[in-house]
Amino acid sequence: MSRMVRPSPDIARGAGAGLFFLTAGIHFLSLPEGFHLGAYVGVFLLLSCVIDFAGVVGFMAEPRARIWWYALVNGVLTIIAWLLTQSVGLPVTSEPVSGRWTRYPSDLALPFVSASLALLSVWVLISRAYSSADDALSQARERLLHRP
Repeated sequence: MSRMVRPSPDIARGAGAGLFFLTAGIHFLSLPEGFHLGAYVGVFLLLSCVIDFAGVVGFMAEPRARIWWYALVNGVLTIIAWLLTQSVGLPVTSEPVSGRWTRYPSDLALPFVSASLALLSVWVLISRAYSSADDALSQARERLLHRP
């Protein structure tokens, strides 16, 4: 069985924090248009910024796997929300927003960064699972080989 390449924990956490920071920046830059579309859209974008900054802080403070689950859920939900907004639109807004997939070059930045965060999270979580299984098998093998 081939071994899965495990990313360096420090580099992966730094990359995850950077991707969260980029996502927060994209949401922050969307605030004026969000408040123009509707007050609730602007408030949701503000809350998204707070959630993204919580991810940055989490990556700096939390070495365990739960921050990677948080990043995975955040990335997937952001992609789903973007797809729904672009395909169906937003309720109770002053103008239609569906179908504007590439109105600005930055419109594709949010799904790209969110997908990158989700894929990095999947890679880290899967490599941690394989690493844990390999460690357990290695310890069991060593006990069998070195019986008294």
